[in-house]
Amino acid sequence: MRKKGSRSERRVESVLQGGSLLRQKMVEVMRARELSPTTQVIYVFAVLKMVDACGRRSPEVIPIAEARRYVAGLKAQGVSATLRSCARSGLRLLYEKVLGQVWQPISPLRRRMMEDMELRGFARKTQLSYVRSVERLTRYFSRSPDTLSDEEIRRYFVHLTCERKLARATVTIALCGIKFLYESTLKRDFSVTGVPRPKQKKSLPVVLSREEVRAILKPFFSPGCKI
Repeated sequence: MRKKGSRSERRVESVLQGGSLLRQKMVEVMRARELSPTTQVIYVFAVLKMVDACGRRSPEVIPIAEARRYVAGLKAQGVSATLRSCARSGLRLLYEKVLGQVWQPISPLRRRMMEDMELRGFARKTQLSYVRSVERLTRYFSRSPDTLSDEEIRRYFVHLTCERKLARATVTIALCGIKFLYESTLKRDFSVTGVPRPKQKKSLPVVLSREEVRAILKPFFSPGCKI
């Protein structure tokens, strides 16, 4: 087992230490950000796969728009959501932290939504959760949220609840973020979508049997017990 582990470590090092100056610079950035070696390898492979798909050109000459189209096309190729997320994160790190370019400029709509949340004093964590919820809605339809109909919004939540069967808490966060966008930023009546807030599951309290109650109380009624 020890030999296998050392072999695996050598493979990781060969990926991270070899390659072009651009790869070495990317590895330095990832190490400075304290990313795990496994994550570093995944991000490097994400860049290499894009390079192969773009005619073996260097990332330095591949426009961001083309890189983003590459990531968007992974879904049509049947690539899992997890791998698409890894590819997006790896390429974004390359372009923003290594090449100094903006991966995805903030749209006026997102900026307005973030300003609305700031005005209401939302915590930073809440703001990020709400923005991510709207991002997922945008990726699902490949359109700006302000162009979606009420029926399309409803269908999205049917997808989350009935098809993906996400946890109640996850759906609630998505609902809060998207509802905030439409009601507070776009000034639209969200109630017409017909999307209800997921009900909180109520569990009955544990009721002990008479025998269990007697067993718990028995020591307190023994001759030597004083309360």
